[in-house]
Amino acid sequence: MSRTPVDDDWGQIYAFLPAEPWVRVAHESRRPFAAHANWLEIGWALRREFWGRGYASEIGRAGLAFAFDVLGVQAVVSCTVRHNVRSLAVMRRIGMQYAGEIQSRGTVEGFEEQQDDAPFSVCVLLRRDWDRFAGS
Repeated sequence: MSRTPVDDDWGQIYAFLPAEPWVRVAHESRRPFAAHANWLEIGWALRREFWGRGYASEIGRAGLAFAFDVLGVQAVVSCTVRHNVRSLAVMRRIGMQYAGEIQSRGTVEGFEEQQDDAPFSVCVLLRRDWDRFAGS
């Protein structure tokens, strides 16, 4: 889990978050960069031999619980390159909702080198939805 930089790439996600003041508030610490204060990004990476065992979902759920219940953030986002359908499935399984796509530097299916305009799928979970999801 990480704080997201206040920059053009992450600013694309504003369109998927509520039109509320907390979305654009920067964290009080500017080190190592200016970051969003009230929402975080969550991700996971597992070696191939551990795929399909539920570990990514377990990591994701634990991260969401920490973000909402301990850190008190208002939203958690997760991004993956469009062709990573397994990661997108984990996001949905842990209660996140598909919100749309952004473009950033990353891998594109069919190309060996990273591209500046790679499509990333974005999923979002808001605190109010977590409270309902975690309570069920």
